[in-house]
Amino acid sequence: MKELLIYISHATLLIAFTYIIYRLVFARDASHNMKRFVLIFLLVISFALPAFRITIHKEVVIENTLKETAAADAKAAGSTATTTRPGTKEKTPFDWFMLASIGYLAGLGAQILFRLAGIRKVRTLMKRTVDRHYHEGIEVLILPDDIPAFNFGRKIIMSQEDYYRNRDMIIAHELIHIRQRHGIDLIFINLVQALQWFNPLIWLLRRELILVHEFSADRGVIQNGIDVKKYQYLLISKIACSRDFIPVVNHFRSSDLRKRIRHMKKRPKRPALLKLLFIIPLISLALAAFAQTEYVVVKGNTGKQEKEQFHMPYEGRIRRAYGKQIDPISRAERMHIGVDIIVTNDTVRAPYLGIVTYAAHPTDGYGNKMVIAHNGAVETTYAPLAGFLVAEGTPVKPGDPIALVGNTGRSTGKHLHLDCSIDAQSVDPA
Repeated sequence: MKELLIYISHATLLIAFTYIIYRLVFARDASHNMKRFVLIFLLVISFALPAFRITIHKEVVIENTLKETAAADAKAAGSTATTTRPGTKEKTPFDWFMLASIGYLAGLGAQILFRLAGIRKVRTLMKRTVDRHYHEGIEVLILPDDIPAFNFGRKIIMSQEDYYRNRDMIIAHELIHIRQRHGIDLIFINLVQALQWFNPLIWLLRRELILVHEFSADRGVIQNGIDVKKYQYLLISKIACSRDFIPVVNHFRSSDLRKRIRHMKKRPKRPALLKLLFIIPLISLALAAFAQTEYVVVKGNTGKQEKEQFHMPYEGRIRRAYGKQIDPISRAERMHIGVDIIVTNDTVRAPYLGIVTYAAHPTDGYGNKMVIAHNGAVETTYAPLAGFLVAEGTPVKPGDPIALVGNTGRSTGKHLHLDCSIDAQSVDPA
C-alpha cells in the first residue's frame, strides 16, 4: 500500500505540472482536437513516468582494501552486546501511514460509489422513456422530464420539449460527441479523478477536458449549417434547466456558456501545432527528475594492501543483537538482521572509506535508510534515521558524519539499527 501512495504522490506532482503547462501554453488555442490530445497525453504521461523510472549506473573506484580487515577491526573496537530483557513492553508509536492509507482508500471508495450512482441514475432515466426515434443509426430516447440532453454510449437522451422544438440542433451536437468518442475520454478522466480525488487540480483538468468536448461539438454544429444566433439562444435558454450533475456524461447545458459562445467562430492557426514540440523537452525533464542513480563500487588496482582505518559508527550499548529475537511490535520470534543500538548522541559516522549508494525513505519499514558501499563487496546500512548529512553519491572517510539517529520507520523508539553484508550475505556487525 505504501508503494501505491508514493506512486500517487509522484503522479500528483506531474499532474500539477501538467495543469500549469496546459494553462500557459495550450488553453487559449482554438485547435480543440490538439488540446484534447494534449490533455489526455499529459495525463497518461503523469501516471506512466513514476512507474517507469530510468536507472543510471555510475561506477565509483575506491582504492583501499577492506574485506580482509573489516571483521577484525570491528571486533577490536570492543562493542558489547546486551539484549532487551524478556517481558519488557515497549510503546508502539502511532501509525500515521496507516491513517493516511485508510483516508485515501475511503476517498477512493466514495468516488467510485459516486460514479456508480451516476450510471445507475442514467439507467433509471432511460427506463422512463416514453418514445424512441432513430437518427443516422443512433437511438434517441424521449423522456417526459425537463432534463438537459446528453448521450450515453450510442444513445441520446432528451426531453419531449427539446425533441419537438430543438431536436435538429441538439441531436447534431450529441452526434458529434458520439462520433468523436468523447465518452472514452470521460471514462479515462473519471478513473484519474477517482485516483486523485484529493487533488484539486484534477478537477480543474476535468473541467478543461469537458470544455474542449463542448467546443468541438459546438463548432461541428455551426459547420453543419445551423444558424449561429439560433444555436446561441438555445444554449442561453438552457441555463435555467435542471442542474442534476451526472459525472459519467456530457450535458448539453454548460456553466461556461460565455467561453462556448466566444469560441464558436474562432478558427485554429496552423503554427499552433508547433506547440506540440514543446512537450518533448518537458518529458525529458520529467524523466530526469524521476531518474534514480545506482552506484557500483569498483576495486582500485593500485597494488597496495594497506590496512584501512576504522571508526566506530556509533558509540552506545546494543539493545537487540544479531540473530533470532522477539520482535517488539509483532511479539513473534523472527530473524533480526543487524543490531539495534541505544541512543547516546545524535550523530552517525562512517566506519570505513566508502560511497553513499542510498539515502531515502524506502517501503520496507526501515524508515529513513542509508547504505554505504565499501571496497571488497562490503555494505553497511543505517536506519531509522531522523535525517541525512550526506547525499547519495557522496564519498565518505572513516569518522565523517553521515546521518542523525531517529525513529522514522517500523520502530518502537529512537535508536540506531546497523546491519552489514559481505558479498551480499548478511553478517553480524559486532
